[in-house]
Amino acid sequence: MDVTKGTVLGERIRSAREAKKLSTMEVAAKLPITESTLSQIERGEIIRPPDNVLSAIASAVGLSLGGLKSTAEADKDKGRDIAPHKKMMQFAKIDTEERRVWGWAYQSHDAEGNQIVDFSGDIVDDTEAVAALEKAFHNYVRDSREADDGHETFGVGHLIEGSFMSPEKARLMGIPDAVPTGIFAGFEFDDDGPGRAAWEKVKKRESRMMSIFGSKEPQ
Repeated sequence: MDVTKGTVLGERIRSAREAKKLSTMEVAAKLPITESTLSQIERGEIIRPPDNVLSAIASAVGLSLGGLKSTAEADKDKGRDIAPHKKMMQFAKIDTEERRVWGWAYQSHDAEGNQIVDFSGDIVDDTEAVAALEKAFHNYVRDSREADDGHETFGVGHLIEGSFMSPEKARLMGIPDAVPTGIFAGFEFDDDGPGRAAWEKVKKRESRMMSIFGSKEPQ
């Protein structure tokens, strides 16, 4: 797949930062992301950062949030919205007899340790954020386990298995190969109205990806 390097958004941010004679470290200290992620944005490897990140960047380098959002959308319209490590977490396995699916519901880093940008633009880019993601998954398993359809129709099924994976856990489990950091899960769809409708979308390949919806705080 060919990937266009560099974006107008990244160039605008870098130019504004350099005009203020600020380093990436100085700007990142004011942002909810790491210096490494800021550099990825400037290089065009992250095309559409979340609005809260854009807002913080705009404030830090003296640009307008509206201008940055418009620039990001313009980059997107030019077909440059697929970064090297941007992923849609598609189903890895489907059991049509049991109405079950398995796959990665979220990845923060791939098996080589590269930062991943979620399909929705989310970034989990440091140790604290990864720990918060793991806690959110633990709370979800303990308190909910409910499956939903696109975060819009809830109660369509339930979690049947899942694990928060990391290189450290892989070593403890005796897995010889490197693994991504994130959530691998399996769901079973209910055999009723909403569940059946959601399952039909999976069978027709209208639904192709997995995600976890939750909070790091117990409900």
